[in-house]
Amino acid sequence: MVSGYVNASVGKTAMIVGKVVEKPFTVASATLYYSGNVTIKVYLGLGSAESKNAWSWLSGRLTQVSSLTVEVTPQAFVPDPNQTAVFSIHVKPEKPGEYHHCIVAFWRDGWKGWSEVDLKASG
Repeated sequence: MVSGYVNASVGKTAMIVGKVVEKPFTVASATLYYSGNVTIKVYLGLGSAESKNAWSWLSGRLTQVSSLTVEVTPQAFVPDPNQTAVFSIHVKPEKPGEYHHCIVAFWRDGWKGWSEVDLKASG
């Protein structure tokens, strides 16, 4: 996934490039892989300094995007095994401010991965 800080002007589009990597994880001594259909969604979050690394904590604090136009391309895809899939997010702020984006990858089997990107929009 992606993380970082982006500057943009109101009315101008900024592009954020992200990557999803199918990687292994372990459950009860079995090695499994994040795999299958992935859907990318963008939310407004709290800012990386305030976030925790637990979906149960984070999910209730995310809100729908407002004051921004956001387009994810591609929004859904199936990464090849052991490969990196690249996606882009085009963000156009409608008014000045700081926006804390939480970019979430949802796998069809319920797994989630996320990163945060802070965007500062100037007038």
